[in-house]
Amino acid sequence: MKKVIVLLLCIAFIPIFAEANAVINKVYAVSTNEHSTAELCSQNKQISVRALDTYNVTKTLAVEKNSDLIVEIQEYRNPKRGKRNGYLKIKLINHSIPSKDDIYEDDNDKNIRGTLRLSEKKDKKELAKTVGISITGHILKIPGFSQAIAVSKGLIKPNPDQNRLQSAGHNLYESTPLTYIEKGNDLSIEKDAIVVLKFKN
Repeated sequence: MKKVIVLLLCIAFIPIFAEANAVINKVYAVSTNEHSTAELCSQNKQISVRALDTYNVTKTLAVEKNSDLIVEIQEYRNPKRGKRNGYLKIKLINHSIPSKDDIYEDDNDKNIRGTLRLSEKKDKKELAKTVGISITGHILKIPGFSQAIAVSKGLIKPNPDQNRLQSAGHNLYESTPLTYIEKGNDLSIEKDAIVVLKFKN
């Protein structure tokens, strides 16, 4: 009976997940100016970013590589617990077209909205190590295996500006779920920072 209920729930949620994946398009861009958190809290402020490649913003609109996108800040969302960082709700106002001498196309009436966050670079090697350690601990059925590895790493190779004991304690804390009690960081954008814009059709 339980399997039937789980199967029915999965079938019910498939259209929701499919729709969510279908309507969001990502654009990776570089900031052309520096913006403080206070500036980004200003509603209706416009900021400019430059596309790193050619991307589909919607089904009918694509932006070229090196296109300047002007977006208007609709709302600033504060960071939350679970290490969720602050981000912007935005509206696309216009974009340049490099292949046409950088003329600008007006997008204001198209009502293209989305979010803007700092791009988080994932260290694939570190991610693979973390996954490997977790799997090893699970297979060997050793409780606290990943925490023991984190402490050992801190003792053998201390973090910058920390002694061995401090580094071991810091690594232990970071390897536990307690770290997710913390709030994320406020959004501030440095010049040349990589940001990701997610647009909803």
